[in-house]
Amino acid sequence: MNVHRSKTSRKGVVDIRVDLRTLTEMTETPEELAGYGPVIADIARQVALDQPNAEFRFAVTGDDGQIVHVGTTTGLNTTVAGNM
Repeated sequence: MNVHRSKTSRKGVVDIRVDLRTLTEMTETPEELAGYGPVIADIARQVALDQPNAEFRFAVTGDDGQIVHVGTTTGLNTTVAGNM
């Protein structure tokens, strides 16, 4: 039997919702890891840091929790991440 394997690797997806203040260590708010539930702030930060080449999707919300802007960025800024 001949099995053809693609040389193209598929990227996995990690769905974690982290407040920017938590990500930058300004707060220790528990966050949400999809499929697992709430995780402590340190775990949320580590999951984000372990994905340096991932596409990051973000949503900016107002004080009322309503989304005011969405966007994507590729890769994690290691200069900022190194200070976390």
